[in-house]
Amino acid sequence: MKNIKYLLIILLFISCNKKVELQDVFTSSEVINAMLPADGSSTTEVKVELPVDSDPSKRGVVFSASNGSIVGAQQGKLVVKANFENGKLIAKATFKSSLKPGDASVTIIPEQQSAYKDFNITKKITLQPSLPHTVKLEYSTPAIRNNYQSEIFLRAMVYNDMGKGVSEGVEVKFDEYTEPLTPFSGRYRYSNKGTTSGDSSSVSTFFSVGNIPANINFFVKAEVFENGNPTGKSDVIQLTVIN
Repeated sequence: MKNIKYLLIILLFISCNKKVELQDVFTSSEVINAMLPADGSSTTEVKVELPVDSDPSKRGVVFSASNGSIVGAQQGKLVVKANFENGKLIAKATFKSSLKPGDASVTIIPEQQSAYKDFNITKKITLQPSLPHTVKLEYSTPAIRNNYQSEIFLRAMVYNDMGKGVSEGVEVKFDEYTEPLTPFSGRYRYSNKGTTSGDSSSVSTFFSVGNIPANINFFVKAEVFENGNPTGKSDVIQLTVIN
């Protein structure tokens, strides 16, 4: 009789300590679009489904991302409370691409992690190169003083065929000339060429002119280069020399 009691106690202990698996925390997950351009702005929805009988106090889900960001995240993380949608308990977030082509991912974990086991899901996303299509050359002022008395800030914004940013590594070169297409010597504070970075779909510099007569109009062109060769994708602005 005593042995039977011990057996019942053991069975009760085992039943109360059921091993929790990942599917007991998250029943499914999905990335709506697992392939995006690396343009710094394209997005896709990521969602995870929880068991419908999940404890209301344990329905918080944490989303974080690599090589991209979660819209609305604070310090790289976004906590979302799962809500019912068409009878399913769903938590969802929006992933935004970076300017760096390659692999990206979204990691999903419960807000209240187990003390005995980590539960997480990683969803893979591929960021494809966002290629240059057009250039828009911006400038700080239309007039510049001669003899290096002032500078103009130049910024070449590079866009893809959808009007969004391009991936890092696109080369842009600045050239100055007068009509009819006669180069003249100006000075760039840094360089007359550069590449787009992972932070911005643009290349910028400062430009000044030397011993150039006042009231002379000249032009600055920003053009995309590929493997050191001009592509014809460019923009031109007209500026005026003053004293």
